[in-house]
Amino acid sequence: MKKLLAIAALSLMSFCAFAADLPKRSIAPVSPLTFVNAPISWAGVYAGLSVGYVGTKNTIYIDYADTRYFPDFRGGESMRHRSRSAFGGGEIGYNLQSGSIVYGLFAAATGMSASDKTWSNGACCGSGDDMFTSNLRSINIVGGRLGFAFDRALFYGEAGFALGYSQMNLTDANVRQNGSTSNDSIASKVLSKWLPGLSLGVGMDYALNQSWRVGVNYRYVNFGSPNWNMTTSSYSSNGTYRGEATYLLKTRGLDAHMIGLSAKFYFGGSAAPVVARY
Repeated sequence: MKKLLAIAALSLMSFCAFAADLPKRSIAPVSPLTFVNAPISWAGVYAGLSVGYVGTKNTIYIDYADTRYFPDFRGGESMRHRSRSAFGGGEIGYNLQSGSIVYGLFAAATGMSASDKTWSNGACCGSGDDMFTSNLRSINIVGGRLGFAFDRALFYGEAGFALGYSQMNLTDANVRQNGSTSNDSIASKVLSKWLPGLSLGVGMDYALNQSWRVGVNYRYVNFGSPNWNMTTSSYSSNGTYRGEATYLLKTRGLDAHMIGLSAKFYFGGSAAPVVARY
């Protein structure tokens, strides 16, 4: 037994000595962790605010006016309206994402006051007293969006249906644009309409983080060619009622060009997970 213990002890000592003579395996030091943000997700529900500039244009044609109340009227007149305005509004939407492809639906509402005044030519070119004021007050859009995500940027195109709120004001004030007076007929009419239309746009959003995005976009909105029945009560200069004055307008090419800046918040967004590289 003593011999066995002695042999075991000698064997253990020999193994330890052999192990001590083996070359040591060097272990590379662990470098500091490098944290990398996960790819930005463009999927989910978002809401945002926008501000910008809108320019509108359309052409008004006088289709018919009762010459008993508008004796300075000459048929075939046309007047071009152009207006500019700032706008502000909000937007909500929902996106799905498949790889770099992003698609979804959105709804946007904006308010503005894109107003312009023109005068009819009347009996002598440039001296008419019939004043027309066209004012686009709101543009609302519901549509779809298709885009391509590249790192933190999303480039997209969109198309949708629009609904605009517009006003037309006709005033026969017995005072011409040049300050002279005309007939003694005085009439005024304000008519408001909701106008259906179509919208096309392009834009780019940039992700500040997983929740907040900022962007810029351009939208073209066309409301077709709405007609306006501006028939109104006519009065003499002393206030005597004279009758119903028929005044029919046709408009062509009512459209708007919108350039906006936006800030959007993606609900459910959180800090991106991290990946450690060694």
